[in-house]
Parts: sequence; C-alpha cells; structure tokens
Amino acid sequence: MADSRARGGSAGTTTILMIAALVLIAGLFFWLSIKAEPTQISIVEDPDSAQDAGVDEGGSAEVSLAEFATGPRGFEGLDIRLRDVAVAARLGERGFWIQLPNNQPYLIHIGEELAATGAAVAGGDTVSVTGIVHAMSDSTLQAWRASGALSDDLQVEEARFATSYLNARTLN
Repeated sequence: MADSRARGGSAGTTTILMIAALVLIAGLFFWLSIKAEPTQISIVEDPDSAQDAGVDEGGSAEVSLAEFATGPRGFEGLDIRLRDVAVAARLGERGFWIQLPNNQPYLIHIGEELAATGAAVAGGDTVSVTGIVHAMSDSTLQAWRASGALSDDLQVEEARFATSYLNARTLN
C-alpha cells in the first residue's frame, strides 16, 4: 500500500510540473507577441541599377573573359554576355571555339533562332556573344549531329571535349 501512495504522489507532482511548464511557455509566447514590432520592407527600383549591376537591356549579366575563365561551369543556367571574344576556330555549321585568358578553348554554339538569321563567324573574328551556359551531354551532341550542326563523328568527338557550352542568342 505504501508503494502505490508514493507513485500517486509523484504522478501528481509530474502533472503539476507539466501544467506549469505549459503556462510558462504560453506566457513566453504572449510576451513575445506583445514585444514584437512589424517590419516594413520597401523595394525601390532604380532604372539605372541594371547598368550598375552589369546587366544589359536584354537581362544578360556582363561577364569578363577573365572571370568566365575561372570556372565556366559556375555560370550554368545563367544568361551572360561576353564582349570582344576572339573566334579561334569554327566547329561545324553552328559552333566555334574561343580562347579564354587561361589558354583553354571554350565552345560557343549558335542557337537555332540566331542561325535562322544567317549568323556566322570565321576564325579570327572578334564578336560579342550573349546566351545561356549549358552543361554538355551526349544527348546534346546527338541532337547537334541530327540537326546537321555537326556534320561528322570527328566533329562530335571534338565537341565532346567541352564540359559546357554557351548557346548563343545574339552575336555582334
């Protein structure tokens, strides 16, 4: 009998402590709600801010060749503009290599819409190019081969060297 009374006493104490903890937590939340102040966030758009951030009228971020050379894969999915790049060599009907400042070649692919305008480059040309950087994949190479952008297996193997490429939207 003494054993069951001891348990009943500890169970009552536990219940009281649990209720006290809940009341303290509710009090803390009430106090926080009283002391909280609303925060106003205002966004002021400056029409010149795009120019200050290196973004052109088309929404492309201007990237220097030196910055791009440090890691082109870091720009994947981004719409960028590279100015005054020298065309090192052509690759098929719609591709060309540029030479980055770290002496690495980089592949530029002329996108379908741009190719439809008749845009083309020759080795030695200097161009500014805008487009999105993509990872190179076997399916991309197969699509280029099927479309005629790459005319033979040798060109496919040459393009396979690239780990990423810039799909050009504009050339000038």
